[in-house]
Amino acid sequence: MLQDILPHSFDNHWQADLRPQAGDLLFSFSFSDKAVMVREDLSLPQWKNETGLLYLFSIDGVHCWLSPGKADGTYQSLQECRGWMEKTDYFLTCTAWHLYLWYRHNRYCGVCGKEMVHKSDERAMVCPSCRNVVYPKLMPAVIVGVWQDSRLLLTRYSPKHSAFRRHALVAGFVEIGESVEETVRREVKEETGLDVTDIRYYKSQPWGIAGDVLLGYYCKPSKDKEITLEEDELSSAEWVDRSDMAAEGDPYSLTGEMMTYFRDHPEAFQG
Repeated sequence: MLQDILPHSFDNHWQADLRPQAGDLLFSFSFSDKAVMVREDLSLPQWKNETGLLYLFSIDGVHCWLSPGKADGTYQSLQECRGWMEKTDYFLTCTAWHLYLWYRHNRYCGVCGKEMVHKSDERAMVCPSCRNVVYPKLMPAVIVGVWQDSRLLLTRYSPKHSAFRRHALVAGFVEIGESVEETVRREVKEETGLDVTDIRYYKSQPWGIAGDVLLGYYCKPSKDKEITLEEDELSSAEWVDRSDMAAEGDPYSLTGEMMTYFRDHPEAFQG
């Protein structure tokens, strides 16, 4: 998955007393274009003498900074970068984008409207007037592999819901007052009409490009029942035998790994 970058070492803890130095990486984003600045050779810009930077995280001891201005290079859309950028760089870019959006959307206090400042001892924004503290936002969502015997339930999004055209799994956001397991049951029921049981956790994934943290689960239908499609969100949902599953899983995404894992590990899905 995207965050699996060993042997590289990612360190996201907040450090307030750092100063940029030669070799540090810069991230400059265009909000309107959802794009990141890259150099002519498509690498990430490095620090020269830019000022007003905000520390983000480090990779293998190299510090990464958010630049409020335009670094040397041209903007490339995050979606296009996914096709050619080296995996570790793309993970860093998505994580930096996540933080960039959070900082951009929290310039002013949501309680009293005063301008927020950076908290010195942790990654947070604090209002100097009313002391309201805001931490980076994560949106939990589930990815659900519904399986029965040797078949996995594969979906396709409706064109009006998403431009993603390949197979996907049932997915949705955790709602207020809801456990993650309840989310699994609700999302499968809403999208396909199926009731499920034997819910078991698989893995999680940070997905910074959307500000999500994804939680992967497998489950089984509790009884044989015809699929009732939620047509506002899905264009199709069908049972596909693992022997007929094409190698179309995205190696960066939790969804792709879960599809591949079901196809290649039948011993894990018995009973």
